[in-house]
Amino acid sequence: MFSTEDRALMALNCGADLVIGIPVSFSCAPADRFAAGGAGVLEALNAVTHLAFGAENAENASLLYRAAQALAFEDERFKSELHAALETGLSYPAAQGRALFKCSGVPEEIVKKPNNTLAIAYMKRLLLSGSGIIPLPVRRLGSRTGSHSDGFLPSSALRQMISAGETKRLVDELPEGSLRVVRECLDGGRVCMPGALDQAVLARLYTMTGEQLSRCCGSREGLDRLLIKRLRESPRSVEELIAGVKTKRYTHTAISRCVMRALLGLAMAEPDKSPAYIRIIGFRSSAAPLLRHISQSALLPVISTPAAGREHLGQDALAEQIWSLSCCPSRSLWRQRPVII
Repeated sequence: MFSTEDRALMALNCGADLVIGIPVSFSCAPADRFAAGGAGVLEALNAVTHLAFGAENAENASLLYRAAQALAFEDERFKSELHAALETGLSYPAAQGRALFKCSGVPEEIVKKPNNTLAIAYMKRLLLSGSGIIPLPVRRLGSRTGSHSDGFLPSSALRQMISAGETKRLVDELPEGSLRVVRECLDGGRVCMPGALDQAVLARLYTMTGEQLSRCCGSREGLDRLLIKRLRESPRSVEELIAGVKTKRYTHTAISRCVMRALLGLAMAEPDKSPAYIRIIGFRSSAAPLLRHISQSALLPVISTPAAGREHLGQDALAEQIWSLSCCPSRSLWRQRPVII
């Protein structure tokens, strides 16, 4: 809904010292690849001791870690149970949860929760890379249904408020540092409202071959054929397209991710397993000592000015330029500067 720079500014206003981007081929991907991007960037800084992340069941860190171990080092029994669960028509996450329960005793409800899923993915990545970074699960407070049962609303509920024009309610839901940026974005028209890119997405899908779409769907076998079949019925929006394809096996999130990768021309099976660069998006001026340390210790190129990183930032630049079609005159990543407060 908000640009890279505006989101970085929110984070800096609320206490972050440094904001680093995850390359779009990792950020627009399933949990394992997203975690590889996030943890991979932090590992490459060569300055990080702990990786903190939200989890609904952070108090059961040992269960999360047991699940991560099972997924990092899959044995034949796990693979067999996973295949059997998929054969019943379960979605991949649900089948994975079933296999974990049967092989490791991890309750299925643990791995059904989205933040737990990403937490396990972070732990798995750290295990596979042999990293010395210590995982630090933090309990994620709040309900994903939009209620105040735990004191915080999910981001989806906040986006719905903004889309519905109920911005006065945000005063009670956002910290001042974020609220100020949201108001500036709304006043300046710098907000990507739901459906704003629908025509671009649908036009892209109509011009793709089945093989191209299949590469964007990755291991979701058959999803490309369902999308093509639904497109023949001329859906009027992306949401209508997804609703017509969604099944027990193919979740809304998985379909949405496939469609977004299609728009950006990203194949699901990317050859790179870790990020190739570190992109600094914003920082506090008080973090200068940290930046100096990173510039000396980092294991990858550190890019603070996009124009100096053209060989690495092509996909990111395309993604941000397409995003800008939704709300404001097209802009170039190459002219951006780090956000500094």
